[in-house]
Amino acid sequence: MVRNKNATKLWRAAQAHTCKSLSILKHSRSCSKKQLRPARRRPKRRDLQAGYGRPLMEEIMTKQITILLVDDEQSFLENLDERMKLKGFNTVLASSGEEALEKAREHHIDAAIVDLKMPGMDGLVCIAKLKEIHHGLKTVLLTGYGDAKVKEATEGLESVYFEKGEMGRFWEFIKNLPHKMESTMASAGYAEEGDAEGAMKAFKEKKK
Repeated sequence: MVRNKNATKLWRAAQAHTCKSLSILKHSRSCSKKQLRPARRRPKRRDLQAGYGRPLMEEIMTKQITILLVDDEQSFLENLDERMKLKGFNTVLASSGEEALEKAREHHIDAAIVDLKMPGMDGLVCIAKLKEIHHGLKTVLLTGYGDAKVKEATEGLESVYFEKGEMGRFWEFIKNLPHKMESTMASAGYAEEGDAEGAMKAFKEKKK
């Protein structure tokens, strides 16, 4: 009887030792996998210029960009606002040129999309005054009453011209806006660091 009890104790001790060994081995393998797993790094600015991490960067840029939308046609303005928000942009709305200037003084804006024909101040004058408030502001004249002279005047203000009848091209421009903004920021960053060659490369990329 004593032998059986001793044998039982030895068997239980051996089983406990085996379980402990298996637990240690499992923990060791888990740690090894964690050590072997490469650490994720945040993309640097030069990596982004080469396209590294661009989808993530575009998503971040989109959420940071605030666009001022200016149009006296309320239904069109609301539809434009809704679609911009669906694409992830922040928006500020104005129904006249005068209101747009007030909003521009109150808010930080990165771009402005302005109608041409509005009561009081027209879109071209509005764009010129917006650029006085926010130097380097990216602006778009979106009109249903455009012609060659209006297009020429728009380009003279270093603004982009679209007609409401070609909304497909307009939305393609908006799709690429985060990349254009990124190139602008990169160019400014290179210039601050004294890297003239890098700044010129980023500037050429922005103009594409």
